[in-house]
Amino acid sequence: MPEGTTGLARKIVLAEATMAIVGICGSPYQALFGVRERFVLQNLVLLARRTVSLVAIVFVSVDGTAETQLAEFVTLNAWLNVGVVIFAVLAQSALEPLARPVFSKASRRALQEIMSTFGWNSVVVLFLNLNVRVVALLVNLLLGMASTVPYQFAIRLSAYARMIAEGTASGVDAVTVRIQKDTPERISAWLRKVTEIQAIATLPIGVLIFLAAPTLLQAWLGPVFEDSPGLLETTSFVTRLIVIQMIIRAVADGWIRVFYGLGLVARYAKVVALVGILQPIAIVLLTGVFGPLLALPALVLVVATAFTQLVVIPIRLERVRPGFLADIRAAVKWPLLATALAAPLLIPLWEPAGPKWLFGCGSAYVLLLVVVLGRRVKALRGPLAVEVKSRLGVN
Repeated sequence: MPEGTTGLARKIVLAEATMAIVGICGSPYQALFGVRERFVLQNLVLLARRTVSLVAIVFVSVDGTAETQLAEFVTLNAWLNVGVVIFAVLAQSALEPLARPVFSKASRRALQEIMSTFGWNSVVVLFLNLNVRVVALLVNLLLGMASTVPYQFAIRLSAYARMIAEGTASGVDAVTVRIQKDTPERISAWLRKVTEIQAIATLPIGVLIFLAAPTLLQAWLGPVFEDSPGLLETTSFVTRLIVIQMIIRAVADGWIRVFYGLGLVARYAKVVALVGILQPIAIVLLTGVFGPLLALPALVLVVATAFTQLVVIPIRLERVRPGFLADIRAAVKWPLLATALAAPLLIPLWEPAGPKWLFGCGSAYVLLLVVVLGRRVKALRGPLAVEVKSRLGVN
């Protein structure tokens, strides 16, 4: 590490650890928003936690060194994140009696009941969320800091393809439980709707990032790439690989949550765990065989994700619920065709093209998608809007 940055690194680690600890402690309260189907509040809290960084950066002093400014930013960002979580906990406690702690009911038996809930779903969530992080760690250990920088930039940009779909998948499992209980014959239609919404939210932005990666990165981090020759090319290459993984993960999130709501998570949990264990082993072994190749960890990540979520899980779920594969094929048809139709408009952005080209091609791409998918989105939103209005008592 550069001389004089050790103290700053400690502050960053402490700030991140504080946010993680508070976030974990407050997660049951935030999860309860989804269980009670208060999805607006749930997504507002998620949005607030994602945007506090923008607020923090505004209040960083313009004077001082870059190290001092970064220390101010990470500290303020941590405090704002903690504040959002505390607000969510207090709001949930005010709305929901179940969220208010009753210390008299604390007992060893109650603790055992809580621990018994950590079953196969916890295994699936653990391995699905760790895969990218483990790859980033292995890149640093096996390939060095020079490779870590493009990977971190690539992961951050590619993650937007999945972040957009996080809100649309929020609460799907809770709604699935209710539908299965009240009208089980609607599960197939619900699965198609969820998958199509995930595809509409993910495919267009994912293809945009894939095709326009150099232009987007240049617009985002131009000065960084000017000072580091070759960094733009390597970061763009890694971004195009990782965004494929993000697209697969985001689209599959829909049906994974539906089948979790149906209580079928054990059908695929062991495979997810096995692939999660084998993935880092494969990266280490292949690096030993082929040497420190920049693309190798990302390729392993893409192959492992595609094999797990597009092959193994769908095949296993088809055995449990015949017709599943037909449902998801029908669901992704329109989003896939619309994105393929609009994608050629982004070809000029394959190489760095500047902000004018980005604005022009991007606008044409979005406009064509709106025209092609607009009516379909309205059809998907219609029944949902009726249900929301009925719950709110709005005519």
